[in-house]
Amino acid sequence: LRSWRLHIVVLRSRLLHILVLKSRWLHILILRSRRLDIILVLRSRQLHILVLRSRRLHILVLRSWRLHIVVLRSRLLHILDAGGCTSSPSGAGGCTSSSSGAGGCTPSPSGAGG
Repeated sequence: LRSWRLHIVVLRSRLLHILVLKSRWLHILILRSRRLDIILVLRSRQLHILVLRSRRLHILVLRSWRLHIVVLRSRLLHILDAGGCTSSPSGAGGCTSSSSGAGGCTPSPSGAGG
């Protein structure tokens, strides 16, 4: 299916399904098989999403220009990493990140966010 604003491609076989949605601002790619699911959102203006899912491992990545979240999950392991980036009026910015998920903006000694 194709219009001047949206393109959709679907490829389907017994073992693999592929779906592609493409517009001017957003690209979505979905790959599905019996053992693995992949969902990828590309080139959204502010948000990128990656999902990898199998029977043993789940990976989720959410990323924008201000925030990133990474989740890894398996039977034995759960990891959450979240962080953010800000810029101050002086142009000095910083990022924080934490394996406990406590990442984000922290005040700097000068009072500018970082």
